[in-house]
Amino acid sequence: MMSNYSHLWDGTEPGWVLLQVHRQTSTLAVLFDEPGATLQEIQVLRRVVPEFTALPAQQAVLQLRGRWRIDLGEMESREARRLIKRLRDCGLRVEAQTLDRSGYLPFNEVSKMALLIEDEVESRAVAAEALRQGIPVRQVES
Repeated sequence: MMSNYSHLWDGTEPGWVLLQVHRQTSTLAVLFDEPGATLQEIQVLRRVVPEFTALPAQQAVLQLRGRWRIDLGEMESREARRLIKRLRDCGLRVEAQTLDRSGYLPFNEVSKMALLIEDEVESRAVAAEALRQGIPVRQVES
């Protein structure tokens, strides 16, 4: 497997570095008291949360009424902070968890091309071997 990527560090293709990308995302959930989301809370969700804005009112009520928790999924931290503020300003309780999605990306500074490895396990193994082989590292903030 590593032989497929040896060109990153063996000198046959000059210019390869690892971009160390620092990235955080957040998962969000809105929490409700018993017996679940009220009509007023559903109205706030429809006004503030994009995925509920497009729903017809009746469908939103059917989908959200009586639920104690609405998971809003994972998003970039900046977007999450804005949404948390808006929801809290409207009186809703929000649970947030920050996730570290940092990692390495092989990048060729000569060709300006990145090597995307979709398999996360394989990507981490290639990065670990590239680091072991002494490939240069560049810092990137996202």
